[in-house]
Amino acid sequence: MASMRRLSRWIVAVGVIGMMASAVPAWGATREGSWSGDTSQGRALRFKVGADERIAFVRVTIDYENENCLEQVRWEFGLSSRIRDDDTFRLDLVDEQDDRDTALILGEFVSNRRAEGTFRSALSESGGCGELRTKGTWTAIRK
Repeated sequence: MASMRRLSRWIVAVGVIGMMASAVPAWGATREGSWSGDTSQGRALRFKVGADERIAFVRVTIDYENENCLEQVRWEFGLSSRIRDDDTFRLDLVDEQDDRDTALILGEFVSNRRAEGTFRSALSESGGCGELRTKGTWTAIRK
C-alpha cells in the first residue's frame, strides 16, 4: 500500500513502476537491503531493494516553500521499480487523489554501499498556497 502524508493527514497514492527485470550491478555486488540517507533539505530518505534487485519501497520527506507557505509532505510508496543496467533508477510518484501532486526521484548506485541522486516535486493546491514546487539532491548508504 502506498501513501503520502501531509501534516497529519494520510493520502493513498500510487507509484508508476517499471516492469522489466534488472541485471546484476556493473560492479558485481548485490544492492539488496535497506538504504537510508538525507536530502539536501536535511530530511530523511529511505528505500529498500529486494532480492530481485528491484526497489520495493521508498519513503521521503520533502519540504515545499513559497513566499506565503511552508509545507512538509511525507511520501511513502510500496512499489516494484527496476534498476537499469547502468545502475540508475527512476521513481515516478503520483498522488492517487490528485495526480497533479507528483515527486520524481532519480538515483544511481555509485557502489555496493552508496547511492545518490536528485528529486523534484510539485503540489497543485496546498491549503491556499497555490502550486508549490521544490527540488534537491540526496545521498544514501546501505545498512
